[in-house]
Amino acid sequence: MRILLLGSQGNLGTAFTALSKENPDIECIGWDKSEIDVTDRTLLEKKMATLKPDAIINTVAFNDVDGAEKEEEKKLIAEKLNVELVRTLGEISIEFNCVLVHYSSDYVFKGDVQGGYSEDAETSPLNAYGESKVRGEQELIKLSGRGLHWYLIRTARLFGPKGSGPSAKPSFFEIMMGLAKQGQPLKVVSDERGSFTYTPDLAQATLDLLLSGDNFGIYHLVNDGEASWYDAARCFFKSRGMEVPIEPVPGTSFARAAQRPVFSRLRNTKRPALRSWQAAIDEYAKGV
Repeated sequence: MRILLLGSQGNLGTAFTALSKENPDIECIGWDKSEIDVTDRTLLEKKMATLKPDAIINTVAFNDVDGAEKEEEKKLIAEKLNVELVRTLGEISIEFNCVLVHYSSDYVFKGDVQGGYSEDAETSPLNAYGESKVRGEQELIKLSGRGLHWYLIRTARLFGPKGSGPSAKPSFFEIMMGLAKQGQPLKVVSDERGSFTYTPDLAQATLDLLLSGDNFGIYHLVNDGEASWYDAARCFFKSRGMEVPIEPVPGTSFARAAQRPVFSRLRNTKRPALRSWQAAIDEYAKGV
């Protein structure tokens, strides 16, 4: 299978690139900012005509949650990457008869369902970022009627080896480690619970889904279980063998422009469960 990977030097893209090198059945061609401007449709179509992939995996997204809430310029970027790009990739995928894999977020939900959200749960975002992700999802659904073959994968709170590109963002745990090394007191949100996702596990689960031939549609792929940011930070430092004082605090302790869902666990009811979030953090922590 020939796969075109967009955002290949980001955190998830880097994990997928590493995985594809271990699979002789996969030819993965990675494009990042240096290879292509994904907002240039003419250039995308030109390159697609030469490449002719069997599938496109789109890891490109705008995820500055607070920026999209308070800055008009960033809200427009969210519109361009989280909505317009998805529509463009969907239309191009139809044109070149390939499968489109796109990622969305737990932030499409309000966060008021204590049992967590299954794949068919009604979306109700609390912030502008979440709204842009919902609208991107709707673009895929609308294009189903024109013959688009697509997998929409919702995921949450990604962590893993940092991406190879200069714009790859540090994970929550990298930030916590940096603060701990500086001797700064750690105050971590304890009243927002949800799913965590290890990028190597997500890359493997994505590839498994793509090769499975399962029905097209919406899937939730996250590490099993739920945790608060505080729970996850404690687990990380324990796995590192570090005694770091951490104070649990409510989310309102921080000045954040965008409201977050309080409970946004994603329930995976369609695919084999990924390993627990604790096991994933343990592996990651020992390799950092």
